[in-house]
Amino acid sequence: RRVTLFWLNLMLFITGLCFVLLVSKSLAFTKVLVPSVFNEWEETIPDWASDPALMAKHNYSVFLYQKLHPDRPNYIPYNRGGEASVFLTYIVDHYDDFPDVAIFVHARPEDHQPHFLSMIGCIAETADYMNFNFQNMYRSTNYWTKAELWEEQCWRDILKIVWDLKNNTAELTRRVPVNSPIWVSFVACHQFLLSREMVRRRPIEQWKDLLLILGQQDTCHIGEPDYENLHAYYAWGEKKVGPELKSMKQYGEVRDYGRLIQAVSAEHLAHVIYGHYGLDMDFPDMKKKCLNFIPNCPHSPCIEKA
Repeated sequence: RRVTLFWLNLMLFITGLCFVLLVSKSLAFTKVLVPSVFNEWEETIPDWASDPALMAKHNYSVFLYQKLHPDRPNYIPYNRGGEASVFLTYIVDHYDDFPDVAIFVHARPEDHQPHFLSMIGCIAETADYMNFNFQNMYRSTNYWTKAELWEEQCWRDILKIVWDLKNNTAELTRRVPVNSPIWVSFVACHQFLLSREMVRRRPIEQWKDLLLILGQQDTCHIGEPDYENLHAYYAWGEKKVGPELKSMKQYGEVRDYGRLIQAVSAEHLAHVIYGHYGLDMDFPDMKKKCLNFIPNCPHSPCIEKA
């Protein structure tokens, strides 16, 4: 019964999506909502992903990947890196036909941003990149204690890609010295809008490389860590811990750090990957908020005083 209900709702969703796509063709500014879903919607598809009237009201369509049925459309055969695998897959798949703005969210976006739907309706045509959440944080790689070395290695692998330094470790260690942990200022919870222009600032090869290490491989880094170029190696007494683990549940960890290496790396460096910021990002001020959202629109973070 549950499976039947799911596929009945999915059929309704597809019908609604076709309607929204027809409507959106007449609109100059296109917005596509891309939720990362695993099994959260098996019983019920939320209204914001299935109601054509709601989509038309806020001028967006929905593109949905699924990870459970290989014989059905939009199947992703991997479930690594949390939501990053879905977000990066969409960018790679739609690099040449990316909408004006894509909005990347969790399966339950309201858990972190209860006003996300109103905010979608308030996105400005000048939008480029901004997190939908407002949990400003400052954190370093040593936050992950026993997984710190693998976490730092993943961060450095990401930075090599986005800074085009895959064959230049010396320059990477100059920019990010090994005499201290890597610190970042970032906005937590990994839900954001992203414009076509920001996507095209990277060649598709970089997006494919990011998808590979954060969403497709069983681990972010394959093989032995680059010990001599990792702060954590020296901080932990030059102990060689071996290759990154696919899972740490075998050690009784409450959180499966093996899988989360990819997920938390993608979240903590999202502003670098998608927003082209440095590690130490300035948190969005009102000017940045008003670049991305229409002023004084319901639940818009852009507030212009009269």
